[in-house]
Amino acid sequence: MWPQLIKIVIFLVLAPLVITSCGKRTHFSSKNKSPQIIKKIWGDPIILKRHDQTCDSSSSVPRLDSRLIDNIFSNNSFKSTMYPFNNYSGKLVGKIVSYATTNYILENISENLYQILQPSKYLYICKKYFNYPEETLEDVALSTLYTIDQVYDAYMQTSMNSNKMNQILMELHPLVMKKVTSARTGEEGLYTLVDNASYDYLTSTIIIYPQSKTNKQNKTYLNGIPLWKIPFVIAHEFGHHVFHTHFQKSNIPLNINLNLLQSHLIDTPYFVTSKVISYSTLALHEMFADLFATYSLSDDIGSIKKLSCFSYRDVRSKFFGNLIDKKILTDNVIEIYSDDTENIKNNEYDCETPNFKDIHHVGSILAFGLNKLFDDSSIIYSKNERLKTLLLWADTLDKNYHDIPKINIKAFLIDTISRFIKILNNQKAINFSQCQTIGSVFPALFETFFQDKCQILPKNYYLSDRISYNFPAN
Repeated sequence: MWPQLIKIVIFLVLAPLVITSCGKRTHFSSKNKSPQIIKKIWGDPIILKRHDQTCDSSSSVPRLDSRLIDNIFSNNSFKSTMYPFNNYSGKLVGKIVSYATTNYILENISENLYQILQPSKYLYICKKYFNYPEETLEDVALSTLYTIDQVYDAYMQTSMNSNKMNQILMELHPLVMKKVTSARTGEEGLYTLVDNASYDYLTSTIIIYPQSKTNKQNKTYLNGIPLWKIPFVIAHEFGHHVFHTHFQKSNIPLNINLNLLQSHLIDTPYFVTSKVISYSTLALHEMFADLFATYSLSDDIGSIKKLSCFSYRDVRSKFFGNLIDKKILTDNVIEIYSDDTENIKNNEYDCETPNFKDIHHVGSILAFGLNKLFDDSSIIYSKNERLKTLLLWADTLDKNYHDIPKINIKAFLIDTISRFIKILNNQKAINFSQCQTIGSVFPALFETFFQDKCQILPKNYYLSDRISYNFPAN
């Protein structure tokens, strides 16, 4: 069973978005503010509705029981499966409690400007043994629960500190708008967030945005598949929640609502966003979330190898999506990632080519490196053991970091990866092959010397917690 503090709230879009002026972290009423005139609004979200318009609290079923979930992405194809929602009632009370709706409008994320324009509306399930059609909010909710239920169980079976799990909420299909500038014309406008998901650590909320009409038709991103039908995507966002639960200081540098929102914007070649400062923990967050999704899902439903603009997130692949660039953390990668003077994307952006201003691309290098250390280990790590080690590492970071904003990005990565290596070494899992992996995947962080032994030295020697290991050659 989920602990009592676990809740998930899914938000439904029930009315058009009204554009009004905004204020810092304040919920304004549209009645008291004058409309803001914006020349252009881009983005074409598919607005889904409830299948059962009359369902409410008084008529919801006492138990969901087993439900058919259609077209879940699995092994690069689709499967339909009966899933036992044994702990849920029609009010979605049990492991996950309630679902509701909010609309946001965001103007400048870096200044925490946002506005909630609609009150919440709860979603209930009233039909027994009913297969809700796709493209309904009920199907989105149940498809999402299908994944979250499984990854939560994987977490509970692994974590030694499962009672630490924070309350979690979920927003489903909010209309969120971001002020952007056209890379072609320089014209300002609002862009509706589509084809994506994000995690807000301030409210412990997973946010799932609508699918776009364009992507559904052209299939340019995620093969045109709705992201709630791709378990890896949902498990990844839950991974952010787990990382924040175990390493609560990991989000201190951002301190904004919807904190990962900007970095989770779908890669859009026609827009440039406001400039991004690459804080130390963000790539680490992405690394952890990718590894968590991989280790908490079965291989079939966790597969993403054939998904357009997303296959590079496969932690087993040493290449990015273009199958040319390798996942290697060089000094150049860190220099680009650390530079806050460049925009995150431009009008020549190609989603299959690595962009080292993007925390996901840098995070995928880290994830590949750590997973390879597991693969090359002296002992065989099951998925459960890998997840347990990952959580132990996150707990170690939480105990040792108190002032992350003052830490240099390169020094932070050296220290955090060093602590992971130390855990493996304590488990007697480090060997000569892994020493070679460290030198080949993380050349910007470590120097490795290969003679009759392999020695690992961090490149920042001023770190008080430096490591120096010597491993005999095989």
